[in-house]
Amino acid sequence: MNFLSKAKIGLGLSALALATSAHAVSVGGVTWDAESITDGLITGFGAEATVGVFGNVIQGYGKVSQVNESDAGSNPVLCNNCELTFEFGGYTLDSTPIGIGGTDFNTVFTGGWVNFYVDNAKNYSITNVNTAIDGDLWLSLVGVTDVRDLVGGGTVSGSLFGGITGALGSGEEFGSGGGFLEVAAAGGTLRAVDDITGTTGLANNNWDTDGRTTVSGGNADFLISSEFQAFAACIGDPTCNNNYSLSQTSSLTGASVPEPGSLFLIGLGLLGMRFRKVLLK
Repeated sequence: MNFLSKAKIGLGLSALALATSAHAVSVGGVTWDAESITDGLITGFGAEATVGVFGNVIQGYGKVSQVNESDAGSNPVLCNNCELTFEFGGYTLDSTPIGIGGTDFNTVFTGGWVNFYVDNAKNYSITNVNTAIDGDLWLSLVGVTDVRDLVGGGTVSGSLFGGITGALGSGEEFGSGGGFLEVAAAGGTLRAVDDITGTTGLANNNWDTDGRTTVSGGNADFLISSEFQAFAACIGDPTCNNNYSLSQTSSLTGASVPEPGSLFLIGLGLLGMRFRKVLLK
């Protein structure tokens, strides 16, 4: 075996070894393991406004605590020297809530968007929405229209379906909701505070995978589920905390794709293994 052949084998094996250890994807300072069993899991906690404070829409903001298995509290790999925050809005109450007994309601919302921001300032405060949107746009998502069957017959369309206990807009309601999201098309990003149409999230391409299927059989990138209730200091006062009187916890599940460089390394490694097999023969 000559020197060149050995070099090819060495290069291929080195590239394959590097590729298999290159599952960690980093975009804008945010790092996650694309090969993790929890790939696509994004969780966060923040504040939300009641329906009626800003019209018949819900909106809110918060900070991401986890991307896959990386824990922001104990594992700085999630966002080294930075923070990942989010804002959501545009979910519009489509019709009068569907009563299911007492003060419990099924609610249907249309539209909606969720934007994530990466910020080196690390200045997030749950009492100030502006600290959640002062970074670079990292990921932009929009609601996906889906269809649900009604118990009494018929169907209803929307992008977010929820269950609420208590009077809407009272500051005492609590409940949960869920729906589907997809990565916003280039130039389609939405935002409550001002117009950033034309901006594309740094990690949009990493999460645009159509990895989820909606209830009605359509494509989506994420399933979102959330729970909310009033902050203890805000019960009964929807104007508390600058109108964001509800605490909310959200989880998104989807699937990411490795960076193009990782795919190149994997291909190079496999090519090297092919060379090795041929030479050994």
